[in-house]
Amino acid sequence: MKLSITWWLIVLLGIVLIFYVGGCVDVNNPDVSSVDYRSSVKFVNLSKVGTGVNVNVDGSAVVTSLAYTSSSTYQDLASGTRFFSVIYAGTTPALQDTFHFSLAPNYKLTYFFVSDPTGGDLTHYYYLLPERQTYSGAVTFVPNNILVRFINLSNDTSASVGGGVQFHLAYNTTDTTTNLLVFKGSSSYYQVAVSNSAQYFVMSADTSIHTPLIQSTPVSTTQGRFSVVLYGFQGSNTLQTQVYKED
Repeated sequence: MKLSITWWLIVLLGIVLIFYVGGCVDVNNPDVSSVDYRSSVKFVNLSKVGTGVNVNVDGSAVVTSLAYTSSSTYQDLASGTRFFSVIYAGTTPALQDTFHFSLAPNYKLTYFFVSDPTGGDLTHYYYLLPERQTYSGAVTFVPNNILVRFINLSNDTSASVGGGVQFHLAYNTTDTTTNLLVFKGSSSYYQVAVSNSAQYFVMSADTSIHTPLIQSTPVSTTQGRFSVVLYGFQGSNTLQTQVYKED
């Protein structure tokens, strides 16, 4: 006896239903828990606009009155795509930027605000840079060593900076040079003993310019992980660096 097409369809649908029901997760089961992925984010204000920066994430205030060149403590935020609101205090009417950024789970990150003095108050750049993965337990350092990386956040288009820069890390008789770093470029981390009193200076990619853009500057006299950030404009004599401690 031949089975009808309808019968075969009923059998097939029954098999699909068994797999579907078997593959479902009982969210009411107390033995099944959702994973709350978190990110650790620090904010750095390199914008001269206003008197400080206020930051809201998903409608909640996380940083208030962050002054120029200052950095916040690390904020514990939910990972994934978040809605950021950056308000520049002391501006009338209040300047505000809103946008979405995706936060990598189980990571420490730094969020930089950089203003463009040639573009007016409304021109800003936002740069989210990962540092390292997070882990439970105390942070441990390589004893008596520093880890340092270099970041170019100067969007100066002049001949001296627009083609990129190179950071030179000098200690003892060693001079380590980064690759060419254009705007928003960053280097890998370099490890140096604290006792070597590491200094850095910044040179233009233009080989006809022999004078350092930034003269020799100490990195740190204590162990830890650091970022050296270049920002500002050579033409307006605002080109400078800041050293920020990560761990």
